[in-house]
Amino acid sequence: MVGTDRSLDYPSDLLAVAVVTVVTGLFVFVSPLNGTPLRGVLSFGFVLFVPGYAVVAALVLPSDGDTAEGRRWPTESTGDADRTFDRLERLVLSFGVSVALTIVVGLALGLVQGRITPTAIFVCLAAVTAAGVGGAAVRRQRSERPFRSPSEAAAEDVRPGISDWTTAETAVNVTVAAAVVLAAVSVGLGLGDQREDDITGFGLLATDDDGELVASDYPSSLIRGASEPFAVQIDNREGEQVTYTVVVLLQRYEGGESVEETELQQFAATLEDGETRRVNHSVTPEVGSGNYRLTYLLYADSPPTNPSVETAYREVHIWVDVEGGS
Repeated sequence: MVGTDRSLDYPSDLLAVAVVTVVTGLFVFVSPLNGTPLRGVLSFGFVLFVPGYAVVAALVLPSDGDTAEGRRWPTESTGDADRTFDRLERLVLSFGVSVALTIVVGLALGLVQGRITPTAIFVCLAAVTAAGVGGAAVRRQRSERPFRSPSEAAAEDVRPGISDWTTAETAVNVTVAAAVVLAAVSVGLGLGDQREDDITGFGLLATDDDGELVASDYPSSLIRGASEPFAVQIDNREGEQVTYTVVVLLQRYEGGESVEETELQQFAATLEDGETRRVNHSVTPEVGSGNYRLTYLLYADSPPTNPSVETAYREVHIWVDVEGGS
């Protein structure tokens, strides 16, 4: 048996994984870093490779193929070499595992929380990465077989491996790699780019027959001069305190086109990060009979002189018929 050389056991690859995870976290959570283009670049790289590498490192010991003696390790019973993952295979597997982990985490968040946010995905993947790094470090320390870091032997592993590929194997491997990269690009960009749909929630609530506020049972008609109760729900996930302004419009439509617009009211609400608030109000139409769109526009700052769907941060609406009153 080859003796253990602890000078080869220094987990430089695991340290690099930990550093990348911490740096990515800074660009995800810390302002103004989370507003720079580097956020997307780091997030993409993290999702593409880091969690999968940590998990593979924890599950497959260095002695299973990354020893200082090469890709194979002779068994004591037969003296033959058992085929295991070489370094190139580890790298490819790390890409696939990372993408799979991200998809699973996204599905789990959707089922548990009902919403998927980039920060939540990062927290979950960072936890998986930390567990993988810890497990890999412990298993390597207990192993009696020396391990070379990927940087020491990547070139000698990759060059022979690629040169041995047949034309068919090359085509298959290139196709698989392209599919993995494309999948990871879409996931990574989703993590790096905090889409507005994942930051502020905005919805309209009506009162049902039991007097409860629900996101359904909207009235199909309003009576001119009569008040109808509504509520808007705002969910602040901007990472800071925000003063929102809501503009309520009543837009008359004829032949599928807006022919008249009336601003009914404006009201503001200041929410702390993570706060959800319902703002009760009443709508009293003072317009002629016809088909209208009751439109709510949300602004994260002061609204413009002529508020519109195009300039709003969020928009919700319902269709109603206004009927003549007394």
